[in-house]
Amino acid sequence: MVKRFYLALFFSICFIEALPQQYNFTSYSIADGLAQSQAEAIYADSRGYIWIGTKGGGIDMFDGINFTNFLLEGANRISAIYEDRSHNMWFGLKIGYLVKYDGIKFYYYNKSSGLNSPTVCAITEDLSGSILVGTERGGLYRLKDKCFKQIQIAETNSNNLTINSLFVT
Repeated sequence: MVKRFYLALFFSICFIEALPQQYNFTSYSIADGLAQSQAEAIYADSRGYIWIGTKGGGIDMFDGINFTNFLLEGANRISAIYEDRSHNMWFGLKIGYLVKYDGIKFYYYNKSSGLNSPTVCAITEDLSGSILVGTERGGLYRLKDKCFKQIQIAETNSNNLTINSLFVT
């Protein structure tokens, strides 16, 4: 009798554990306020906003209830998003270089700022607080004194090098 009880208890626990878990998702569309239905980059900032870089519709900022859309001068295909330690938002563009948003104004960085590639693939910040930018067929750049300087990587031709991801440890 005791064996049957423990056997029934064992199978009950196994059955309960085998039940599928339910995940709740909320999907959003253009009807909910998204500027464009295709996202290429998503970032959650320190204030709780979700930033969505779209494939031609600019940048959407989601506060949990509403979307705010930002259209940039020139290109609006966003490939990378990053928040620096000063809470500035950085946006890498597929064709259009790099944009910084300080919460009030957008600042544009391009060839005259030292970036030789118009396609930004990755953005991060190094331990000293300098912004690092990985580009397509342009290599790696560091922001120094409001101008970008290319970082030479080993014995490669940085002008043909694509940096898709950046990690600082």
